[in-house]
Amino acid sequence: MRSRRAAVVGAAMVACLLTATGVAAGSPTWGAPVQLSPNGDGGEPVVAANARGDTVVGLQGLNSKSFEVISRSGGSQASSAPVVFPTGRGTDSAVAVDESGGAFSLFGTASFLQISERVGPTGEWRDAVTLNSEPMAWFDPQISLGAGGAVGVITTTCCPTQSVQATVRAAGAQLWSPLVGLSSGAVLLASSSIALDSAGNALAVWVESPGIVKASFRPAATAAWGTPVVLGEGSDKDLVADTRVAFDPAGNATATWIGTRQSVVSSAYRPFGGAWQPAVAISAGAAKTASLSLAVVPSGEALAVWVADGRVEGAARRSASQAWQAPTTISLATAPEGWLGLATDQAGNAVAIWTTSDFIQAALRPAANSVWQPPANVAPKSGYWAIPAVAMGATGHALAVWSQFGPSEGSDLDPSGPIITGLTVPRSATARVETHFAVTATPWASPLRGAPLWHFGDDTSATGTAITHTYTRPGRYTVSVTQADGAGTSSATAPISIIAPTLTSHSQPNIRGVPKVGQRLECLTRGWTGTAPIRYRYAWLRNNRAILGATHRRYTLRRQDTGTSIACRVTAKNVTGTISKTSRTVSVKP
Repeated sequence: MRSRRAAVVGAAMVACLLTATGVAAGSPTWGAPVQLSPNGDGGEPVVAANARGDTVVGLQGLNSKSFEVISRSGGSQASSAPVVFPTGRGTDSAVAVDESGGAFSLFGTASFLQISERVGPTGEWRDAVTLNSEPMAWFDPQISLGAGGAVGVITTTCCPTQSVQATVRAAGAQLWSPLVGLSSGAVLLASSSIALDSAGNALAVWVESPGIVKASFRPAATAAWGTPVVLGEGSDKDLVADTRVAFDPAGNATATWIGTRQSVVSSAYRPFGGAWQPAVAISAGAAKTASLSLAVVPSGEALAVWVADGRVEGAARRSASQAWQAPTTISLATAPEGWLGLATDQAGNAVAIWTTSDFIQAALRPAANSVWQPPANVAPKSGYWAIPAVAMGATGHALAVWSQFGPSEGSDLDPSGPIITGLTVPRSATARVETHFAVTATPWASPLRGAPLWHFGDDTSATGTAITHTYTRPGRYTVSVTQADGAGTSSATAPISIIAPTLTSHSQPNIRGVPKVGQRLECLTRGWTGTAPIRYRYAWLRNNRAILGATHRRYTLRRQDTGTSIACRVTAKNVTGTISKTSRTVSVKP
């Protein structure tokens, strides 16, 4: 998600398998919004977390001209008192949390980019260090952490020259080196990104005018940035030329960016120790593409999400393949402002968050089935702007934060229970007839536990993923199903209308055929309606007396039938009972 500056300038759980109406589906749920700080007054919030749940939230103060940091420790939902850094302006910012709970906050004044460090999850924030020696205007700074303590920072600057500047502090080092320029030509503002791998190697990606995407690699062994290479064509507009870059655990790199004229999302892949592969388009064409986010999960799978013509879309690339899967639509709800965030946990679960005209919405993508679930409303949108961000810490838990040009708010995703991804409950069924039900539950934070438990609203229950049940009486019932996992339970409900069984005959049977000895007659059943299944029995009559053995739908006339009257009787049977009807007679000729 890009900076508020970019956004302002640019603007100048029910699954598809549900067959019942009025369904309430179960899944992890977002809590009621809570105010994070009374002083965060409208800037873009930033949030980061590590695998054990240590979390840092950064809040910009547009009116108070400050940057606030709020911390949580070990997955707790209790927040610390804000730590306030005076900035003199509403400032672009970034935060990061390392494996031990140490954290970094990146912010600054109008002319100087600064960084503050906290050692451990409960340590004190240190005095901010200034990273640039000469005054400059800087835009959308980014920060990346490598395993073992390496830290990388990148930003775009301007005035008089637009450039990309970066610095990397090696693992174990205490002092920061000044920012150094990477670009050879004028860059597009807010177009840079940085990533560090487990060995402390760094990759930087940015866009130079008039829309050339470049990358530079910095080996930890030499601590020198390499000659930039061209990856492809990007957007040619300041503040909307998003790029993203990330490493997987094996050291392979993925870069994504918004392509030419904001019409497409492109990506390039760099295998560990190798060269960049040719860029490919991973989205379909659009009139306007914005707000790109990228994440690579521990398995090596890459996920990208973006906004295309107001739709939230996403694509994935498996760890064993360099080919991206076809993009999918995550939400059709118009996201006009294009603010979008993406976060993943160590299990590979993902959360995307964005703003629509009326709500802040989020969608979950469980690693167990790799399918984006239908969006959920996290909070109503109450102001003209609503800028969200999201981070995932302990498996399945997420914290969403946002600002609506007032005090910043947040909501926790309760990871208890699996996701009910499919529920089959007929809208209506018939009493005394077997009815089929089915449910699909997908793990989120922990494995499923036990079989789903059904309640049918008639004081009966059953267990299983695909079951049958027979209602004995007509009426309206509520069907519920509950699935447990290691953390809790999720439930889904659906109404079902049970009607009384029926059996009706609207006309007599009819005999087809020539009534002549040696000819075959057929008894046609007509006009029967009612509850399926309806089963039929046949009897042929001679002068109103049953013919012995003539119990099939067809009957061949015999010599003894000559001169008699022949009729057929049909007896229909279902759960309601039986009804018999007899045809008109026909006279048999020799």
